[in-house]
Amino acid sequence: MVWSDSDSKLFVDMRGCWDIQKIFSVLKDVEEERISHAVAVLDSEGKAGAVADMAKERNLKVKVQKNHPDFYVHIDKIEEEEDLTRLSPELGSEFQQVFVVSSAFLGRGDDELGRLLMEDFLRELSHSEVVPQSVVFINSGVKLLCEESNVLQELMYLEKRKVGVFACEKSLDKYGLRQKLCVGTPIKIYNLVNYLASANKVVTLC
Repeated sequence: MVWSDSDSKLFVDMRGCWDIQKIFSVLKDVEEERISHAVAVLDSEGKAGAVADMAKERNLKVKVQKNHPDFYVHIDKIEEEEDLTRLSPELGSEFQQVFVVSSAFLGRGDDELGRLLMEDFLRELSHSEVVPQSVVFINSGVKLLCEESNVLQELMYLEKRKVGVFACEKSLDKYGLRQKLCVGTPIKIYNLVNYLASANKVVTLC
């Protein structure tokens, strides 16, 4: 059953049925902005997970809500990041550097030491007199922005100091961390490329 409470919101009741073509049709409508928000109601966690995975493959925003015994999958189009001209470093400002954190570890060798070094580095950076304009986290570095990270407070403090904190969307999805992101703004690869190319100086931590 499909019904709508407005021209831009769609509700799909798929309890007791499984229509893959209908799911694809709903996802396409959200992707092409014919509707702004869709909710699929399903009767099992497995089906809800399948719908969520299909939506994520189309780069849509997904939230699964359990309301026993049913599962509600909320689907929205992800808003584009801020215009790149606003993200680009300002020439002549003191914040001309962009740091790239490509791993949850700093340096190669002992992983435990690398983890401690990275955490110490970010703590010192958050209180440094001179800070970069932004810090971009890619690959396993995105784990530092998510639940169970030991440096969330330091990264939040960097944001308070007007340092941009960005997380690579593809990396978040690879590690299944999109819903666990606590600090920072997701950024698409093509925006990341243009952003780094426009920076005055890029420092990569690896």
